Amino acid sequence: MRWLGIAVGAVLVGVAVALFFLYSQTDVERALRRGEWVHVLVIGVDSGAQGAPQLDLVGVASLSPEGRAVWVSLPRDLHLPQGEGSWAPLYAVYSERGKEEIKQEVARLLEIRIPYAVEVDFKTFSELVDLVGGVDITVEAHLVYVDQSQDLYIDIPAGPQHLDGKRALDYLRYRGPEGEPGRIRRAHKLLHALLKGLRGLPWSRWRAQVQAAMEHVSTDLDLWEALDLARHLRELKEEPAFAELPCLAFSGERRPDIVRTRQLMAALYEGREYLTRDQVDVVVLNGAGAPFLAHRTEVWLLERGFTVVGIGNADRFNYTRSLVLAKPETKGKAELLTRVLPSGIELQDADAFGVDRLGGWPEGADVVLILGEGFDVQP
Repeated sequence: MRWLGIAVGAVLVGVAVALFFLYSQTDVERALRRGEWVHVLVIGVDSGAQGAPQLDLVGVASLSPEGRAVWVSLPRDLHLPQGEGSWAPLYAVYSERGKEEIKQEVARLLEIRIPYAVEVDFKTFSELVDLVGGVDITVEAHLVYVDQSQDLYIDIPAGPQHLDGKRALDYLRYRGPEGEPGRIRRAHKLLHALLKGLRGLPWSRWRAQVQAAMEHVSTDLDLWEALDLARHLRELKEEPAFAELPCLAFSGERRPDIVRTRQLMAALYEGREYLTRDQVDVVVLNGAGAPFLAHRTEVWLLERGFTVVGIGNADRFNYTRSLVLAKPETKGKAELLTRVLPSGIELQDADAFGVDRLGGWPEGADVVLILGEGFDVQP
């Protein structure tokens, strides 16, 4: 009985320990352990002309389970659809409906789940810069800007500069002729330098600063979730990646470029190439001898959005099957083409096939389509 009691006690202790670790973890830590990215909307708010807060910085900060970090900036004047054919810039959406509406709209646009949002005023940002003793920035040009309505006077010389909190804020606020894209590039440089400085602080300073910052930001993160995010940021395994949302100019408005946005998201978060048909450059070769077969196929491919950079005859006319030839770096494009073509197409490595028989790899081609016996396309 004594051994039975010891065994039962050991089991209960094990269960207690397991429950402790299960329920003491934050949602942030559980998501990372499940292999999921954690996304946080970050909004930087400045004081407006009449002292009212105005949206000045929008970004999505993301952490991967593998210890990578990504920051995607969105222009403050990015217009998003509001229903019934109307569009509105992010700064107007913020002024009218707040950060929660921004979080939902950005999540829909990027097709990711954004469970958290942090709204920070620029004064707190300035204090963070001072906390690390300032940041080193190479200023790209002499920045001079005056806005009397905000009592704003900026004068930062070009070249290497050590910026304290106030001058760092001037660097971020500067509005030059390059517009919003220039401000975003400066924000990336500044955020990268700030994170570098923060990562050099001991964890005790991080913990104290996070606890203090929670009193000066508006967020749906609790303290333990914020500490988990801070710890993972401090322990990044590589430098963070910074990107800007691709945009199009439409009727004087900045709107999202949906296709390029999907490409960016796939590259940043999934490490894969998101392709569109117009990115696939095809050379079509007649390997069956049927009259005008390559020409008819060219027209068929063009109608479906592919780019045909050449047509001609193959090295012989007795190919019994149709082939798509690709190099290792263009295999994804070849797979996209093969999925669209009629069934029965064989995908082959170009080197294994031996492209010398074709006179070498055709200039400008991503893939080579050799049309074999029985191949045809329907108009």
